[in-house]
Amino acid sequence: MAVNLSAGLRLATIPKEETTSSVVDLEGYRYVALILPQAFSGTKLTVEVAATRYGPFVELNDEEGNPVEIAVAQDAAVSLGKLLAPFRYVRFVSDAGGGEEADRALTLVLKA
Repeated sequence: MAVNLSAGLRLATIPKEETTSSVVDLEGYRYVALILPQAFSGTKLTVEVAATRYGPFVELNDEEGNPVEIAVAQDAAVSLGKLLAPFRYVRFVSDAGGGEEADRALTLVLKA
């Protein structure tokens, strides 16, 4: 479950042995950055988006129909700019084979 920390911050958790995060509601925000935890098994994330909290979720693709892949590293931040601005509900999918080794919280820093 996504946790609302305060205005402008959200957590999306990828449970142990899973690859897909909880859903994050981006209503009212246009700019998104991710902060990855110190221990993160994956090296890239893909994004799934939906019009409602309960889906259906679909993979976010670029103009050529390829999945949008976000290169990530442990204990690092990455700006997504306005990439997710058109979408209200998002979740992130790690490429970690076999899933994450423990619950992993991705911190989303949001700006209107």
